[in-house]
Amino acid sequence: MLTHADFFAGLGVFSLAARELLIDTQVLCEWNDFCQTTLRKNFPHIPIHDDIANFNPFPYDGAFDIITAGVPCPPFSRQGQRLTTTDDRNRFPDFLRVIAGCRPRWVIVENVPGLLDAPSEPGGKPGSFFGNLLWQFSQVGYVGEWLVFSAASFGLPHYRERLFIVAYPHSTKFSHQPTPWTEQIGSETQRIRANSTWRGSKSRVAGNHVWLADGVFIPFGVNKGDTTTRRRREALGNTICLEAAKTALKRVLYLNSISSEKS
Repeated sequence: MLTHADFFAGLGVFSLAARELLIDTQVLCEWNDFCQTTLRKNFPHIPIHDDIANFNPFPYDGAFDIITAGVPCPPFSRQGQRLTTTDDRNRFPDFLRVIAGCRPRWVIVENVPGLLDAPSEPGGKPGSFFGNLLWQFSQVGYVGEWLVFSAASFGLPHYRERLFIVAYPHSTKFSHQPTPWTEQIGSETQRIRANSTWRGSKSRVAGNHVWLADGVFIPFGVNKGDTTTRRRREALGNTICLEAAKTALKRVLYLNSISSEKS
């Protein structure tokens, strides 16, 4: 069984997807106390580290086959100021430090598509941050591939695009040329949409949901002073859909299956 660590875990969607795919999540890292409460309820036996900045990766050298991370996106969002390297919320340096120390076989990063064209600094060249990020990955020994897809591709009633990066060590060798991810995801989304319960104006959601410690229902028209509801909405707003997480993990499972160093 492949082992997994989930950084910037949020509500634990990557860990839930890993569970469904028989991947063993061993460590969670999440600073938000509301999300931590949900993680403790749904993954009670998995230790939670509260801040990646204080995470010591060296005791975990080689311990994880897969590391996933929903790295905070505000520094790169097209809806924000895009302060990137000058933004205190840019956590890629911490994440790269963890990757260098843990040396996982596979890495999955989730972020907004704006990461692709974000400048290295405000007013800088579009895309320069992402180019530098790829260089930094190469400096710790990793290469990779990336793809943008939306929740709507999986039959959900909202577009919401997300960028997924799959990285692996330079030394990784495959028994044959991997099938392009675009082809795989096309087949996967067709299968999911064919089985979707969304049908026209009377459609409804079934099956794809996020577990919250105190329930997932968020009523409309709640009082603006309702702190719990605001925190629920904030947590859900930062969450990816389960099928997207599973699709990224399935890409890793496929690549691992044709790798010369199968885990």
